[in-house]
Amino acid sequence: MNFHFTTTKAHVVINGGIVEQLIIDEGLVPQSNCPFKGNMDIKKLEECIQKYGPEKISFVRMEASTNLVGGQPFSLQNLKEVSAVCKKYKILLVMDASLLTDNLYYIKVREESCKKMSIAEITRAMSDEIDIIYFSVRKLGCARGGAIVTNNHELFREMQQIGVLYEGFITYGGMSIKEIEAINVGLQESMDYEMVNQNPIFIEFLEFNNSFIIIIFCLFTVK
Repeated sequence: MNFHFTTTKAHVVINGGIVEQLIIDEGLVPQSNCPFKGNMDIKKLEECIQKYGPEKISFVRMEASTNLVGGQPFSLQNLKEVSAVCKKYKILLVMDASLLTDNLYYIKVREESCKKMSIAEITRAMSDEIDIIYFSVRKLGCARGGAIVTNNHELFREMQQIGVLYEGFITYGGMSIKEIEAINVGLQESMDYEMVNQNPIFIEFLEFNNSFIIIIFCLFTVK
């Protein structure tokens, strides 16, 4: 992984797996001005594969964006490089897209080759590099539920059997039509630049106005 999320790591470990975090060194340096601190270190990835052997690696996972280290994004170029390594060794590439919108925003505003692309075009370019995408719809789309997406029919059939145990048959999937409609609307809204820029703009506002906000907060809390 570029970096783990708590429950993700727990599921891997409880099933007897080992998690290797291969984020670039700048990703763990708070003072670094690196624009894509969520990037995976390609050299570390190659060394890790050589260490364990590709047959021992279930998948490579990219988290967009890295929740536990401040929501740091990775670049589209880095994803393509990771994808090329995975194809070379025939290893699945998985993406946790729960916090995808922030990553999409930063790719568009920080990555020179993507500045003229729409959010939907960037999303499609990312999807083309990945075997499985999963996400919580509470975070991506602001609805209830979640999703696992793949364009690989063999993987789909394997996951379909597991889904029966946990969610029910694929024909209904445990979701009402109302929830499916809400997810559809939420995902469409997540492709709107004026929506995905809200969190970064809010964080930037807090960063430059924190002293003012603290003073206001004190005024309202002091009796």
